[in-house]
Amino acid sequence: MTIPPTRTVTHYPALGDAVNSAWEKYHPAVFAVGELHPIDHSTLPSTSFHFAAEALPIFAKKGCQLVSELLLSGEVIKKEIEDFRRTGRLGPNLSERFNGVRDFCGIMSFLQQVRITGMPLVGSHVFGSAREIPNMDKWDQALINTEITEENIISLLNQGSNCVISYGGTWHNDIVPKTGNEKHSYGHHLWPLVGYLEFDIYLPELMRQIIESLSPEEIASFDIPDDWAKLVPDQGVNLIQFPSGRMLAILPYSKQPVVPLDPAIPPNCPSIR
Repeated sequence: MTIPPTRTVTHYPALGDAVNSAWEKYHPAVFAVGELHPIDHSTLPSTSFHFAAEALPIFAKKGCQLVSELLLSGEVIKKEIEDFRRTGRLGPNLSERFNGVRDFCGIMSFLQQVRITGMPLVGSHVFGSAREIPNMDKWDQALINTEITEENIISLLNQGSNCVISYGGTWHNDIVPKTGNEKHSYGHHLWPLVGYLEFDIYLPELMRQIIESLSPEEIASFDIPDDWAKLVPDQGVNLIQFPSGRMLAILPYSKQPVVPLDPAIPPNCPSIR
């Protein structure tokens, strides 16, 4: 992989164009996407919704397979995902697990898109798997999610896949993780072994929330550029490539009003077309 010696910024009309350009440039065996998870329940269209709507159809046409920590793992959940492909209805375990989840619409958009495109999907969240234990804290969840994701990626590659899309939190795909975060990243394990691309997608609303609400040490772990506010486009997407090899797509502020939602009430999700 030929990487520019200094940071470069390229503007694209849409996220799909930026994703396709990156894939066509490097043809990675693993296209590893990282997002900033939603911090609260609101009407803000999530990163995963944008990715499902604009990028998954592109990867489906390339014959790629999807591994995502947004979706649960385990045989029962796997069967319900396959049932959803046929019926478009959530099974009881998926319905129970998704109740009150901040990114409900993003998860639904993934399921809708794989149903439309037929794209293979493997869930890698610890919930639903044999490794789930009662009252797991978020750090144990994150660690095991990382392990399951890496195992699923390697399994698909060993089965002959030459295009695996992984999707999860921005720590997990790091080529160069922050000190102390190494065990939460599969990126620095896989990058020396296979064609690997770290591709993060950040919403400005979430960057602003992180900057305003977290400590300097916590903010540093998300690798938000110091000049992030100047990098937010009015429309389209700004794609930044760093000398480390990392790519970061920054989306514009949402044009629709963002208001809080009651987590106890399932939201009305937009349809994937």
